[in-house]
Amino acid sequence: GRAAILIRRSIDIYENEGKHGYANVCLRNLSNVLRFSGALRESEMAARRALLIARQLSDQNHESGSLSFLGAVLALRGIKVDSAKALNRSLALARKGQEYEHYDFQTMRAVWFGQYADAQMLANKAMTYAQQQRYERGMIRAARLQGEAALGFDDLSTAEERLYHALARARIVN
Repeated sequence: GRAAILIRRSIDIYENEGKHGYANVCLRNLSNVLRFSGALRESEMAARRALLIARQLSDQNHESGSLSFLGAVLALRGIKVDSAKALNRSLALARKGQEYEHYDFQTMRAVWFGQYADAQMLANKAMTYAQQQRYERGMIRAARLQGEAALGFDDLSTAEERLYHALARARIVN
């Protein structure tokens, strides 16, 4: 809750200064914080506002990121078709080398909807991109998602190994 208050202040400051690109990033951060806190409708509104700004700026990179956050919150709300459209569009707009997070969000969506074969494939793609970029946080999240997909298949040994791997890497980084 406190993070959301500070992010909202940042948005106001950037908008007053005419720095809409920065406001867009803050809106995506706000959407993320609100999603994690369970304020899903507010999270969706922040993501939609970020998307509107990105489109007004004709900034495909910001549009791609905004669509990822929108797709994630729509998936959590159980809106299958629109979440898939948003996440697929975000991936299509992603710049080469920045596909990782888009696969990550698609993986989460697949897990939430019980599409474990898709989740496994997408988590593997997320891991590949994260490894290519040497993006440690991405490798940790991809390993966790690989474990979640394995749980969906009742493959407890793989799930345990992947989740332990994610935890061990996180401890090393910390």
